[in-house]
Amino acid sequence: MVTAIGYLLTAAFLLFGRQLEVLRYIYFGFVLMMSMNAIFPHLIASVVLRRYAPGLLTGLVLNLPLGLLLVFYVHSQSVYNLKLIGGFALVSISMILLLRPLFKLGARLWPRN
Repeated sequence: MVTAIGYLLTAAFLLFGRQLEVLRYIYFGFVLMMSMNAIFPHLIASVVLRRYAPGLLTGLVLNLPLGLLLVFYVHSQSVYNLKLIGGFALVSISMILLLRPLFKLGARLWPRN
C-alpha cells in the first residue's frame, strides 16, 4: 500500500506538480520519508538486533541515495527547505498513523495464500 501511495503521488506530481505547490512538497516529503526509512528503522534495527533487517540493503543502495539525489540535487532549485521539512513532517506523521490500517487494507486486497 505504501508503494501504491508512492506511485499515485509520483503520477500526480508529474501531471500537476508545476501547478500545485503543495503537491510538490507532499511528493518531495514522501521521497525524503522513504529515503530516511532506510536509516530509521532498518539500519537501526540491524544494529540493535545484530542481524539483517529486511529492506535494509534496498533502502541503503537505492532509496537513500536516489531519493536524496532527487530532492536535493535534481529539484533543489524548486524546493524551499522550510516547506520541504513541513512536507516531510506531514507525510511522515501521516504514514506512521496510517501504517497499521494500510497493512490491514493491503492484506485484504492482496491476501497471502
